[in-house]
Amino acid sequence: MAFAPQKRFAQSSTSALSVMINSDSSISTDRRAAMKDMFAAFTVIAAASSVPQSALAEVSDDTSSSVAAIAARSAAANEAARIKAEQDKAKKEKDAGSGGILVGTALGGGLLLSLPFFLPNLLRLAGFNNAKLKNK
Repeated sequence: MAFAPQKRFAQSSTSALSVMINSDSSISTDRRAAMKDMFAAFTVIAAASSVPQSALAEVSDDTSSSVAAIAARSAAANEAARIKAEQDKAKKEKDAGSGGILVGTALGGGLLLSLPFFLPNLLRLAGFNNAKLKNK
């Protein structure tokens, strides 16, 4: 065992350090015992810190007024949300109506811009004489 703990002093020799360690039983020289003590201390600290702190609620004689105040705030918030939803709905309906005008404008503009390219073919198919081609 390469890493086995070894005693520094022989059992027959007594030095001031070994006497002090042996006389004070709260200090442990063994690594396992020290780790065990640290684990126990951390466990106690963790258990103590996980205990919930007591919460103190305000005690009032008139609880019905606080319930009424909460209900009033809730009703006001609900009314504000309803009004906002109606305004958003009206705005969406207004914006949706203007989309048809935009699409119609884009289609008409595209037709007018492309008309010079296919107008001669339409006139030829309709039976009109082409001014560019002379009939012989």
